[in-house]
Amino acid sequence: MAKNFISFLGTSAYQECIYSFNEKTGKKVIYIQDALIDLFCSDFTDGDKITIFLTSQAKEKHWNNLKTVIENKNLQCKLNPIDIIDSKTEADIWGLFEQIYNQINMKDEIIFDLTHSFRYLPMLFFSILNYATYLKEITVKGIYYGAWEARNSNDIAPIFDLTQTYELMQWSNAADVFTNYGISDKLKQCVRRTAKNYIGTSGLINKIEEISKNISYSRSIQILNGKMFSDVRKKMNDLADNNIQPAFKPILEKVTDKISDFKDNNALNFIPAVKWCIAHEMIPQGITMLQEGIISFIIDKHGFNYTDRELRTAISSYFYKNEKDDFEEDESHTKYKQEIDTIFKDSFVIDLIPIYQNITPTRNDINHGGTNESSSTSTESLFNNLKKRFEEVEVVFKKHNLL
Repeated sequence: MAKNFISFLGTSAYQECIYSFNEKTGKKVIYIQDALIDLFCSDFTDGDKITIFLTSQAKEKHWNNLKTVIENKNLQCKLNPIDIIDSKTEADIWGLFEQIYNQINMKDEIIFDLTHSFRYLPMLFFSILNYATYLKEITVKGIYYGAWEARNSNDIAPIFDLTQTYELMQWSNAADVFTNYGISDKLKQCVRRTAKNYIGTSGLINKIEEISKNISYSRSIQILNGKMFSDVRKKMNDLADNNIQPAFKPILEKVTDKISDFKDNNALNFIPAVKWCIAHEMIPQGITMLQEGIISFIIDKHGFNYTDRELRTAISSYFYKNEKDDFEEDESHTKYKQEIDTIFKDSFVIDLIPIYQNITPTRNDINHGGTNESSSTSTESLFNNLKKRFEEVEVVFKKHNLL
């Protein structure tokens, strides 16, 4: 993992000024690279490099002077000048894209100075950073702009830290992956990189990841309990008291909107959980959640304990008996006779019987890996079966004013 400072040398008639960063001012310099290297490259070793891209005009006008300035710092790292053409066509821009990308190595830590880059280059370089983040697993340590034009009467010019603009893009992409695919991994990666800048986000994303995993692993009790959903809402409210960059809050609000239908300690939570599974084509989880959710809700509706495994088994078995008298009186039925008699007198439960029975073939098909003779031949039919059964469940719940 090497550090790589990347900058472009321009062609302007540069003038001396003092650059300031985080209320720290340096010496008078002509080149922004001089100030930025002092700030961010003093710990560079022989495995690191300072990469300066040069058009022929910039090289002729300024390179010898800047080279001397950098060499006089006696840094251990490699000075890496790269000649580039002055891009005039789309093909030239793609050529520059490749040149810049080729100067980035696997797992590099990138510091980028965009002060004297071409007008289109910031957008191009952000694309390169995204590209290299995926293909070369780089880390963006900083993006900076020396605002010479904003200098004050004492010739002190600020250096703007634009790293958060790149992080915002990463967070947006990660939030998109979560809201559209239910996967929280990228959000967690963003937090690991930037948590120090956004106090409170680690706890929030950990809870969001907990939700994602519990739905992925069909953890019904945790979903119905609902504590993890209330924890996310609390963490989100806590962020209002922290100095998180305001632009990041709408992203997190969009993420937390995804759990808005889940309630605290509510057996109905299986409904939004199944919707989540359908939205993200999580068919095995969805079909399991639907059938087990029906059992949990029915038990809870009648005031019994839905975590009682024997009761669940007895009720599940009874769903396949059209008449109570036809039910084989086994030990579990005898033990739970009162509960079963109460539950199966409910017209709501009676309406669910054919739906519950029709869920089982799809669940068995999935659980046995499609190896049964009656197994479906297409994943599309499995998905459609889940969606159809869920819609039927919704109709029954609405008919009995439970949704």
